[in-house]
Amino acid sequence: MARHPFELVPFPDPTPTDSTASGPTTALTNPKLTIQGQLSLDPREQGGPALELLIELTTAAGHPGLEALLIPEAQATPGAPRRDGLWEHTCLECFVAPAGQPSYLEFNLCPDGAWNVYALEGYRQGLKPAAGFDALPFDCQRSASALSLSLRCQLPEAWATATAFDWQVSAVLEQRGGLLSYWALRHPAGAADFHARPQWTQASPL
Repeated sequence: MARHPFELVPFPDPTPTDSTASGPTTALTNPKLTIQGQLSLDPREQGGPALELLIELTTAAGHPGLEALLIPEAQATPGAPRRDGLWEHTCLECFVAPAGQPSYLEFNLCPDGAWNVYALEGYRQGLKPAAGFDALPFDCQRSASALSLSLRCQLPEAWATATAFDWQVSAVLEQRGGLLSYWALRHPAGAADFHARPQWTQASPL
């Protein structure tokens, strides 16, 4: 199983037009905030490959830390809901598709445990709740200066024969006061767009 480390960068334009970018926006380009992690796709899982994702937000000394962000607290009870519109607030995201295939999955993960998985037929086309996901348990740990989220879940059985994947990891961060910033592996010119396949990592081997 190949492991793919990544680091997200903020979109510098204060007026992104991504569909996840409704509401007031601003760039959050403080270099003392970093978002790094690791993604892997395990082909040995029965029924289909397994996605493993680790995302870590860390702040350096002198930074106001995560207190500057609106991060929902984890719910005390298990069974967090599947919920729409998570991208309107602080939300960590992952997009994945078999290499070269237009259809893909979009994972939305909120630090409070809420989640959603969408299936799309092509670039921003045919978005609907992905079948086969009745729950999506993930672990989220938080301190004053760091937040860590880890997920492992099985991908569709129809993807079992894929040998390489295209993927993107992204984040929407909401500051106190409602301002949003947009982070991804790469951004297109002019507007933040997490769905833009040219900005994804292409054809990563399993």
